[in-house]
Amino acid sequence: LRKILEAGRWAPSGANTQPWSFLVIRNRETIARLAETYVTERQQIIRHHLEKSPQYFRRAELYTLQVEALPKEVGCVVVVLGDARIVKYYPFMKVVEGSPRLRERLRAVPEVPDQNDLFYSRPFIPRGGLEIWMASLAAAIQNMQLATWSLGYGTIWGTVYPLLEEAIRRLCRVPEHQEPMAVLPIGKPLD
Repeated sequence: LRKILEAGRWAPSGANTQPWSFLVIRNRETIARLAETYVTERQQIIRHHLEKSPQYFRRAELYTLQVEALPKEVGCVVVVLGDARIVKYYPFMKVVEGSPRLRERLRAVPEVPDQNDLFYSRPFIPRGGLEIWMASLAAAIQNMQLATWSLGYGTIWGTVYPLLEEAIRRLCRVPEHQEPMAVLPIGKPLD
C-alpha cells in the first residue's frame, strides 16, 4: 500500500502544487457501505442513460462492466481527494497563439457545464485552473493504478458522483475544501 500511495505522491502536477491527498479506508463496514452506494449509483446512471436515449446504450453498458469489474476481495479503498483551494493558483488558459484547430476546439467547449444533468453536482471552477487541477489529480490516480497492477493487485478508477460523494463526506468526515475525485478499491484481481 505504501508503494501505491508513493506512486501517487510522485505524480507530476501543474506548478508542482500536488493538489491531492489520499484517504485510505480499511474498515470493512465503511467499505461495504461505500460499495453499496457505488453500485446503487451506477445502476441509477445506467437507467438514466437508457431512458435518455437508445444512443446511450453503449455508455450504460460500460457502467455495467465497471460495476462487474470491482475487485471481489477488497483489502482497502483509496479515496483521491483534490484540494479545491489550489485551483485559484493556476493561471487561466488563454489561447493567443497556436493552431487554429486548438483555438476552435476550446471555443466549442461550454463555459459552464449543463447544470440540468442529473449527475453533475460540483460547483463550476473557472476554466484553465480546472483543467490543470484535474490533470494533476488524474496523473496521481493513473500512477496509483499502474503501481497497483504492477504489484499483482487489481483496482478500477471509480468516478465519484453525488451519492458517493455524500457517503464519503458523511462516513469519513471529509473537509469541505477537499473534493472526492476518485475511489480506487484495491484487492485481488478477478483472474
